[in-house]
Amino acid sequence: MNNVIQTVLKYLSVCIVGYLLGSIPMAIPVSRLLFRQDVREEGSHNAGTTNMARVYGMSAGGLTLLGDILKTVLSIVFGRLLLGEPGIMCGGIAVLFGHCWPLFYRFKGGKGVAVAAGLAIMLDWRIAIVAIAFFALIAVVTRYVSLGSLLATLLGFILVIAIPGHSVYRIITIGVMWVTVWVMHRGNISRLLHGTESKFKPGKRKTAPKE
Repeated sequence: MNNVIQTVLKYLSVCIVGYLLGSIPMAIPVSRLLFRQDVREEGSHNAGTTNMARVYGMSAGGLTLLGDILKTVLSIVFGRLLLGEPGIMCGGIAVLFGHCWPLFYRFKGGKGVAVAAGLAIMLDWRIAIVAIAFFALIAVVTRYVSLGSLLATLLGFILVIAIPGHSVYRIITIGVMWVTVWVMHRGNISRLLHGTESKFKPGKRKTAPKE
């Protein structure tokens, strides 16, 4: 009985820690600290890497991406230390859900792409390299970051199934990632189908307003 309780507590710990880590979409604190603004009030109103880069420039976008990947890595490492493969799944999905629906920011966060990159890196670096390269190719050629994100996450799911040796926990994690990213991009999908999606153009570097 004690072992069951300990196991349940470990699962709860991994899920809670992962969700709380995810509930800090780095675009929000970065935009507030560096630019005295909330990125959700600018551009596409999304708290993600793309909107940060579109509004504040590539450096701000890169910093946001790095922070979101780091929190994903921390969540998965914590889960793996406590529970092994099941912990990877719980930590990965929890940080993804926290990022998309953050507790600290009225459940309005990012679309999960930066976290998806972190998940791919942690689950299989080979898949990460292929998916990120494919994303970059699509985004550069079409200038639709959303299309690159959608196709790269789909490719990641296909690869995790096609490449032997992945546990069911990793397959589930990548599957949930793919579905979540597509759900969060449902507006982008509609605009892509209707030809009204905005092409990406990085913004000029901004500085915080003087007090």
